[in-house]
Parts: sequence; structure tokens; C-alpha cells
Amino acid sequence: MHILMLSWRDIGNPLGGGAESFLHELGKRLVNKGHSVTLFSSAFPGSSASETRGGIKIIRRGNPWTVHFEAYRWYNKLPADTFDLVIDNFHAIPFFTPLYAKKPVIGVIHEVTRELWFAETFLPISLIGYLLEPLFFLPYRHRHFLAASPSTKEDLLRFGHPKDQITVFFESIDLKPVNRFPKKASFPLLICLSRLSPTKRFEHAIMAMPIVREHVPQAKLLIIGSGKPEYLHKLRTLVRHLHLTRVVKFLGYISEEKKRGLLKKSWLILGTSIREGWGLAITEAASVGTPAVAYNVPGFRNSVRNGKTGILVTPQKPENLAQAVIKLIRDDRLRHRLALEAIQSAKGRNRQKTANQLLPIFKKIAIPETSRVQGKLHVLITSWRDIKSPAAGGAEILTHEIAKRLVRWGHTVTILSPIFPGAKNIEILDGVQILRPSFFYATRPITYLNWPRFLVNASATYRAQLANRIDVVVDQVHGLPSFTPLYVAKPVVLFPLEVANEIWLMEIPFPGNVLGWMIERLYLFLFRNKPFLTISPSTAADLHRFGIQNVRVVTPGIAIPPQKLPPKSKHPSFIYLGRVTKMKRIKDSIQAFTIFHRMHRKSRFHVAGKGTPKYFEELRRYARLLRLGRSIIFHGSVSEPRKYDLLARSWALLSTSVREGWGLNVVEAASVGTPTLAYRIPGIVDTVADGKTGLLTNINSPSALAKKMVLLIEDEERRLAMGKAAKIYAREFSWDKSARQFLKAIRNYLNNETASDAVKQ
Repeated sequence: MHILMLSWRDIGNPLGGGAESFLHELGKRLVNKGHSVTLFSSAFPGSSASETRGGIKIIRRGNPWTVHFEAYRWYNKLPADTFDLVIDNFHAIPFFTPLYAKKPVIGVIHEVTRELWFAETFLPISLIGYLLEPLFFLPYRHRHFLAASPSTKEDLLRFGHPKDQITVFFESIDLKPVNRFPKKASFPLLICLSRLSPTKRFEHAIMAMPIVREHVPQAKLLIIGSGKPEYLHKLRTLVRHLHLTRVVKFLGYISEEKKRGLLKKSWLILGTSIREGWGLAITEAASVGTPAVAYNVPGFRNSVRNGKTGILVTPQKPENLAQAVIKLIRDDRLRHRLALEAIQSAKGRNRQKTANQLLPIFKKIAIPETSRVQGKLHVLITSWRDIKSPAAGGAEILTHEIAKRLVRWGHTVTILSPIFPGAKNIEILDGVQILRPSFFYATRPITYLNWPRFLVNASATYRAQLANRIDVVVDQVHGLPSFTPLYVAKPVVLFPLEVANEIWLMEIPFPGNVLGWMIERLYLFLFRNKPFLTISPSTAADLHRFGIQNVRVVTPGIAIPPQKLPPKSKHPSFIYLGRVTKMKRIKDSIQAFTIFHRMHRKSRFHVAGKGTPKYFEELRRYARLLRLGRSIIFHGSVSEPRKYDLLARSWALLSTSVREGWGLNVVEAASVGTPTLAYRIPGIVDTVADGKTGLLTNINSPSALAKKMVLLIEDEERRLAMGKAAKIYAREFSWDKSARQFLKAIRNYLNNETASDAVKQ
């Protein structure tokens, strides 16, 4: 395997600690097993841009504040198949790799930050970090985590991470445990061993020393480790203030050999951290028979077995720490027993055992099983509406028609959508299960402004009912997605029918339109490395412009029109068919018809489709203003037979939308021999062959559209030829063909194929 590790520091960094040591030692052993390992981290003064240590290629960019962005920039310049697995090492702020990594991601975390924010940073950054930290884990919701201790696992569970996606790994050391009790110093020697950081609270150990020396005057304290100069200065000042300069010694960074020698001589190791992932120094001390006195905090409570390998202190105060130290110094028998137990607890905690534990997990995640790809699938489709929704349109028709054919072919399909007044929570329609969660007040009509409520419902329903049953999730996007990559562990395919762009400004009031426009671009950016489906080359081209390359086109079908159709109307008749909303720009069609109507007074214009009573009334007022009278007929929603009856009688379909995903109404009109007159916009250019099955004109020009109407109506031979060509063209489309394209694309994605040859239509 080719493995990429991301960490804010590497083993060469002077501020590196246990987390960096763990990652480096693990990487070395993976290299020894024949794998390739690259580590990306931040630069530091005097560091090289790249080097190789222990067989690991180390690349350094940026600093601790910018390394996350630098990692994103560097990774996205690489070919998709450069790495097989990405290991994201958490340290307060993760690298958010699930949002851009092209390969499986594993998170490695030693500790969650929580109250450490207030020790390491200043207001307001500390408060912001503390409040936002739970959100950092959302993109990793269904990524596997390696946790350093049961304490860290409990913290992840509190953040809502699935239990089956967490593995506690063996924190291990390089030091081989001694076989017999080592010779200790002739006086009570205490030791603190760690990186110098405010989170370690070494001042507590220093403040405990005057109390200890009241009872044990010979006691001394060694503080080993390098770190922040300002923190070291604070500690030295405290030592001078307490008159402990001959008692407390700062040794800084020392060699491994010297460290082991001092650990052997020490009577006790002190642990005063706010929290730890495990407490590697505790285990190192245990391996040479030095028991611990440590605060009862996450991490220490796992590395110290209270009363067996050391003592856990509660509450976390220097005076309590001092009393525990005094107790062990005075009780030689107890201290000796704890030391022997500590040696036994450290046995078996070696780096190779950790690597052997983790390598099978890496292989399983990097090379997932695909045994079900060729079998029957359970597909979950998330959508903001389903086919029975009062506002359902072409997108919902497409989803349901494909879904019911998949069910007919033996697959299982579940559609997850918002509930609406009068709807059931669970319904089976044509074999397709429709789930409509109704908690969190979701019975209100869904709109873009209350879209977050559906996201909460969708994620909760997925985790509670669907997580273990689904093979693949198709996130149908209607302006906004369900953001399933953030909470779904299974493969996710994004399925936008169109890129909304200017539709936001027409359909949604301020500030929802601005927020929607921004969030649409955000999700396209965040998920651009995910596989995408769409319904037209125009939308595929829009997605490509956002840097999305993995796109396949599923061409919508149409229902078979009735065999017996009425003849064309005696006088020129036009129709608009579709949802009646502002983005359809029906007023432009009415205006074009008004110009045409002045020359053909017996002509008629039919408007058919779902829409709000308010907007229908606005269109009626507009028609009255233009004095169209009975020449324009508003039908509202019509049945399938009535729809085809109106299409068959019409001489042409008018379409003046701002943009379309495809233009289902165009193909339906073509199926009964009715050509289309339309604006030249995305979606429509894919369904109208200009000059053959219809005529196109520039957008925002009702007068130009009226000229096309005149041209078509007054040239009967051309009109009939277009109708005949349109009818032949429509035979290319069927829902069975759409469902086969959909299923093939899903199988290809599950097989981890790229779509570099996609959209050649």
C-alpha cells in the first residue's frame, strides 16, 4: 500500500511529542513490512522541505497554523491514485481529509482537546475552538478512528461517533521492560517527563514540593523535556519564588539512553496534565519499575491502574498530589509492590505489536470488499421531495421512475424525504419504500430556509434505521444536497439535476437566496472529489467548471404516450407545461404569445402545471393587463391523459426558463409530434435539436421568440417536418434505459472506477 500520513508536526520538530513519536514509529514498521509511507507536516526553523527518516518520506510545508491548508493544496495537485490510504492525525484541528481525499481516510486521535483550548490559546480563539470542536468530527462521522485509550474512545462516543467505527490501539514504547527491580537513587528522586506546555501543569508538581519536603527534606524533582520558552520561564520564576532552585532541576531535552537511566533511578513519576491521550511517559517509567502519582484525568486513568501501578489523585490540587507522594515515599513496601506491578503492565507494549494490530485495519479499509457490487443492492436516495409531494416535479418523477424499475429488477430502494401535511411517515409505492421523518417539527412545508431541519431528520433517521442496511447512497440535489458525505459511511453519489446559479435570485427571497447561492458553491467545492450523476451534458459542463471531473450522465426517459391522440387544433395553439414558478419565466412566454396573438387573433395559449395560487393569480393579472381575455387558459395541475391531450392538440411547446436540468416536457411534447420553441439555455439545448425538432432563440427576448412562433406557424411544411422529426427523436428515451444507465453508473462507482471517460455524449 501507498500510505499518506498527515500530522501538524513530525518527529524532527523540537516541539514534537508522544503523538509524533507514535506516528513515526508506526510508519517505520509499515515501511519494514514493504509499504510506502509519506508524512506531510509543518515546517519549523532549520527544517528541510523534504527528507527521509526511517524509510518515511517527510514533506514539510507551512507552519502549525497553515499546514492544514497547505496539505489540501499539495494533495489536490497529485494524481488520484497516488495513495491507497490517508491517515489523518488529529491535534486540536484535523485536516478535514474526508472533504477532499480521493481515497479512504482513517483518523488517529490521542485525545480530544476540550479544556486544553483554554490552556494553549487565548480568548476568543480558545472559546471558539471549544465550541466548534464537536463540529470538527462531523466530516469523519463514518470514518474509522484509532483512539489512544478507552478515555479517548468515550470522548468520541460523546461526540456521536459510531462505536463500531472506533478501535483503541496499543500505546507502545521502545523501552524494553527490565527483568528485575532496578537500583534506585539513594534519596527520594521524583521526575516529570513530557513536552513543556501549559497543558502539562508542571507548576502543580513544583508547588507540591514544599509540602513534600516538610515531611521528606531529601526529596528532589527533575523536569525533563523541551517546549515553549515562555512556559519554561514561568516555571523557573516559580521555582525561584518558592526557593527551590537546589531542589527542582530542568534538564531540557536529553538522549534516550540518559532518559532511561534517570527513569530507573527515580522513585516516582508525576503526572499533572489537564488530560492525556494515554500518558506515554507513565508507561516508559513503568517499564523500569517507577510507579506513578498522577491526576485522575482522561488518559492517566487508563495508563495508571490505581492502587496497582500507581496512585490516581483527586481532586487535582498540588496539596493532594503532595500527600500521595509522601505516602509512597514513606511506605517502601507499597512503593516496591507498585513498581513490580508497573513492570508487568509494561510488558507486551511494544511498537511492533501496535503495527501488527493496525495493519489489518489499514488493509481492510484501503481495499474494501466489493462482493455485493455485482449482486442485489440496497440503494438509499435522499431527496427534498418525493413523488407524492404536492410540489413534486420532473426531478421527483425521474427519481421514482428509476427507483421502481430497480425494485422490479430485484434491488431494494428507499427514498428519504421530508414529510408534508397529510403524508404518512412510511409508505410503499410501486415497491419503493418512502421514509418521511416527522420529528423536529418537520411537518411544516420544506423550504430552503428550514432546510437544516431536514438534514437533522435525515442524518438521525439514517443512523437509527438505515446505516447497516444500505449499500450506496444517492444524494439527489435540488439546489442544496442532504450533505450525506458528512454522516454516511457507505459510498455516496451526488445527483444534482442542475446547478441553480441565478435561480436562487428568482425563487428565494433575501437572505435565503444569498445563503443558498453560497452554500451551493460550498458543497460543490467540498464534495468535488465525490462521484456525481446528472441528467444532461449541460449540467455536466457546469460541474466541470467547478472542478468536478467524476461525472456521469443518466438521460431521463418519458412515459409512453397514449396510442389514440386527438388531431392538432384548427387554429394555432401553444402550451406551457411544467411547474409554474418564477424561474420558468412564464411571463416571457405570455408576452411572446401576446405579440403573436395580434397577428393570429384565434390563437390560444395553455398553461398547465403545479404552482402556488398566489403566482397563478399574478399570471392571470398579467394576462388581463395584456388584454388576452379567453385566449390564455390556465389549467393548473392536470392528469397524465389530459397532459398528452393538450400536448397533442398544441402546435408548439413554449419554454422560456432561466435554465433547466434537462427539459422533460420538451421530450414529452416531442413524443406526440409537437415541436418546441424555447430560449437557448442549459438543459434545453440538450433536448431541442435547433431547426430539426424545434427552434431556439436568445434568452430574455420575447420578441425574438414571437418571430420564431410566426416562422413556425406560417411554414406548415416545416412545422409538420419538425413534428415528425421530434416524434422519431423521442423514441430514443425510455425509463428502462434511464434505470440501466443509473444502475451501471452506481456499480462502476462501487467498483471504485473513475469517470474520466464520462460525459462523452
